[in-house]
Amino acid sequence: LESSDIIWNEYDFTLEYYKAVIVSEYSLGNLGHAMVAIEKVLEHAKTQNDKFIAYMYRMLCNCDQSRDYNDATEEGLRIMKMLGYGIPSSPNKVDMMKEEMLLNVSLRSRDFSFLI
Repeated sequence: LESSDIIWNEYDFTLEYYKAVIVSEYSLGNLGHAMVAIEKVLEHAKTQNDKFIAYMYRMLCNCDQSRDYNDATEEGLRIMKMLGYGIPSSPNKVDMMKEEMLLNVSLRSRDFSFLI
């Protein structure tokens, strides 16, 4: 059933099933099994949001296997960009000033106690 992809006829159930498999296998240290489930989700998921867990756990599995944290960071930035969040890989002073200004505007006339 699984090898014929008929299982994906029940899309929502199958997607939730594979997400649970990904999280479980990763948590147990079975990175190879997790990667198989990740590839199934990436192959069949319909939206970027449906693929999000698979992308995140692929990044974690690759990081755990290679210990290349720079590569994991780059993968994380690619994921964020796919989801519409532009984060510079090497922020410069202008980027920092822009974000500080946006933060100040967001915090204007708010009590800092809401952060706690």
